[in-house]
Amino acid sequence: MKPLELTFTGLRSYVEPQTIDFTGKTFIAILGDTGSGKSTLLDAMCYGLYNRCSWHGGSVSDLIAHSGDGTLSVAFTFQAGTTVWRVERSTSARGGPLHRLTDVDAGTVVATGASAVTTQVRRIIGLDYDTFLRSVILPQGRFQELLRMRDRNRSTILKSLLGLDQLSAVREHALTLHTRLAKRLGEYRERRAEFLRDPTATIREATERQRAAQERLDLLQAAQHAVAKAAEAASAARARHSALDKAQARLVDATPADVTAKYQALLAAAAGIASRREQVDRERHSLDRETQRLQAELDQADAEGTGVEKTASAVSTLIHLAEQVPQLDTAAERLEKEEREVRIGKTALDNRRQDVANRKEKVFLAERAADEATERVTLAEAAHRAAAGALAAVRQATDAAQHAQEQLTACRDEVAKLKADAADASAAAREAERAVEAAEAEEARARRLHATATAADGCGPGDACPVCQRELPESFIAPSDDAAKAGATALKAAQQAARRAATEEAAAIERATIAADKTLADAINGVTAAATNLDQVTADVRAVLGDVDLDAPDAQLLHHRAASVQSAAADREVAEAIHGEAHDAYIRADSQVPVLEEEQTRRQAAYEEARAEHEATLVRLNRAARGVPRAFRPAQGLLLADITHQRDRAQQRQNELKQLCDRLNNVRGRVAELRTASVLLDTEVNTHVTRPAADLRRQLDTLADRVMDAGALLDTAGHALRPSEIPLADEAAWATSLIERTVVLAAACREQAEAARVAADAAEQAAEQTRRGCQADDDHHLERLIRVASTAEHNAGRDLRRATAHQPLAAELDRRIQAAEPTVTALGDLAAVLTDGKFVASAVRQRQLALLGAASKTLLAVSGGKFGFAENFRIIDTGIGRARDVKTLSGGETFQASLALALAVVELASRASGRVDSLFLDEGFGSLDSGVLQDALNALAAHSTAGRLVTIISHMRSIAEITDHVLVVERTFTGSRAHWASPAEREQIINDDLNRGLLS
Repeated sequence: MKPLELTFTGLRSYVEPQTIDFTGKTFIAILGDTGSGKSTLLDAMCYGLYNRCSWHGGSVSDLIAHSGDGTLSVAFTFQAGTTVWRVERSTSARGGPLHRLTDVDAGTVVATGASAVTTQVRRIIGLDYDTFLRSVILPQGRFQELLRMRDRNRSTILKSLLGLDQLSAVREHALTLHTRLAKRLGEYRERRAEFLRDPTATIREATERQRAAQERLDLLQAAQHAVAKAAEAASAARARHSALDKAQARLVDATPADVTAKYQALLAAAAGIASRREQVDRERHSLDRETQRLQAELDQADAEGTGVEKTASAVSTLIHLAEQVPQLDTAAERLEKEEREVRIGKTALDNRRQDVANRKEKVFLAERAADEATERVTLAEAAHRAAAGALAAVRQATDAAQHAQEQLTACRDEVAKLKADAADASAAAREAERAVEAAEAEEARARRLHATATAADGCGPGDACPVCQRELPESFIAPSDDAAKAGATALKAAQQAARRAATEEAAAIERATIAADKTLADAINGVTAAATNLDQVTADVRAVLGDVDLDAPDAQLLHHRAASVQSAAADREVAEAIHGEAHDAYIRADSQVPVLEEEQTRRQAAYEEARAEHEATLVRLNRAARGVPRAFRPAQGLLLADITHQRDRAQQRQNELKQLCDRLNNVRGRVAELRTASVLLDTEVNTHVTRPAADLRRQLDTLADRVMDAGALLDTAGHALRPSEIPLADEAAWATSLIERTVVLAAACREQAEAARVAADAAEQAAEQTRRGCQADDDHHLERLIRVASTAEHNAGRDLRRATAHQPLAAELDRRIQAAEPTVTALGDLAAVLTDGKFVASAVRQRQLALLGAASKTLLAVSGGKFGFAENFRIIDTGIGRARDVKTLSGGETFQASLALALAVVELASRASGRVDSLFLDEGFGSLDSGVLQDALNALAAHSTAGRLVTIISHMRSIAEITDHVLVVERTFTGSRAHWASPAEREQIINDDLNRGLLS
């Protein structure tokens, strides 16, 4: 994995967006002051690749900048092998997260989602999170983890880094392929068993059987065709013989007897009926003219308005008017009388209403007087209550002033007591502080002893001293750390006691201060307020009662107010009695008004109803008079004499119209009789002429059809059909011609029927000879022989098609089986070898020795030839010629060993799998002297020349002189910023560091 570009925003101290381009850079220094945000760049890479922090125990939310918008986003572009990838992640306190991995070369998104992206990154880089932190990124304080970890954990990491974990992957892949291919080989064999053993031989045999069966089938089908044609000819001859016999019989059956005599009788009957119909038609014509004349007179009367209907309507209406007009005068007199009664009742009701209004006014005046008396009572009672309340307030204020004075005395006593308690707590706190100082001195002495015990842990007589390297004497005993533990425990107990004492002292002082500043002041204010209130309520009561002796009893002081209340109550009782009498009189008078109103309403309604009925009668009669036809309408409205005259005229005209209608009905009756006679003649024609002629015509039509059929059968002319509309005489001549043609065609049918029978016998004999030639007894036997031959041909063809279809598939399966068998065997052998633990252990051992050899070479270079690596990751001290445990190394020596091991891991991992092309070192150089530091930097520079990226993160500005590129990180008020230093800026950094060294 080699970084190309890193873009991020909202990451810890980086609030604004930052983009760092690593393209073309191999040896980099990231410089900045402590706390400027240098190590945060490693967090950006870890978050982008693994969605994690660069330190254990941290969460992604810890990476979000506190002063930003709450959104953390990182886009990290890197190269793995020959492919360029870009991973994008973002986390926000408000919106949803983003996780996306893109193949930049292909321009496609490979994965989305947190877990899916992390899984793909692990696959692409070949390192999990823990291995990445121990080999590619070495954060602060964790350089020595790979050097000092347990052998088992170190072996696991080295397997991953050096590609040895691929052996297990290869074994698993071999087992998977072996299982899959063995299953596929078994499927091929099972599938091959489903096909023919030798498809080529089967094809030859089936082809020969199909040819012989086809020849036999062709022979039988030709014979069947000849038999069918002979049978068809015989059947046709038999059918013609039958048809001719049937046609001759149908002609004989359809010929009616005495056709000419029947037509002569029909002609005579038709002539007699026609003569009688002519007489009936002449009389009907004369009566039709008379009917038209009478109807014209009636139509003329209708047009003039004196027709039958209008005249009858006029008579009815005029009779009704003559009966109703005399009753109108009587109704008018009755209405006048009812109107007078309504006016009298209205006057009586108005008088009663005025009396009720007067009485209501009296009630109102009495009620107002009673309200005024009640108000005087209320005012007197309010004055009495005010005086009583003022007296009660004076008594209560006096009691409150006495109580406030008592509270002030009690508060002064409590404040004195709290001040004494605070002085005691302060003395106890001072004593606890002195105990803590003594415990700290004892704990420091024990800690110094513990440092010696730690350095000598595991050493015995004769070993080299971890401090001065001299040999330890025979009497050496490693000091114990029990005293250090006891001192730390005692210091912790003293500190807890001091904190409790300080807390109690602060609480006591606070309680005394609160009591002195607030509680006592509140008591004094209470006394002052109580005195002020007593003066105020005393002034209020004197304003109400005057200058009286307040020590006198309350009843004596309130006597005058009570007498005023009693006098006002007596006046109120008198006013209420007067109001009650007036109200009762008003109620009695008011209750009579509804009775009078109801009576007047009933009387008025009756009058209105009678008047409406009279007016409706007038309207109805006038409308009836106007509805009389104009010829008989009264000219003077509802005048009785005029109505009677018009009634008489209408009745006279009604009698004249009745006579005219009677004459018309008589004429119409005779016309109906003649119509009946005409119908009888039609019936006679139908019975004696039409129906017999139709029966005879149907028989002849049937005969004509059969003559046409016979002519068609004999291939000769038949006879013309009967025209649809011809006279009866012409129809008789056509019938005679038809009978003659029928006799000729019947004779011809008999002759040709005999000839057809002879031809049928000859065709049946030819079919029988053909069947005997095929050795078939009959047509069914011949059909069975054809089916047998067809089945044989079909079976041969089916076998041929099956063998043809099996031939390429069977050949392909044979080829696949032959190709798969050696591969399955080889995969099984490979999986067995890789399963053997000795082989894997040997491979791991060889790679580990190679790693330690490369690390020893680098360690000798950076340590000036003092140290190298032995087996099992122990350190060879060339000064004493023996291997040492890594725990015995100093801080600088530990950094040198860790750096050498890290460079060796990157070197071997790059050669083994190409997974590690970068190394990030965070701090650790401050523990080296100038010579060792220069050796370490030279080793890192040499490592970067192989095309790998080496990055040093440090606050030591002298590193800028060694590296090729410098990334400067600065902390401002708005957050951290990072930029590549220009040549001039890099030179300035180097000069500033030199100046600081000279000044120091």
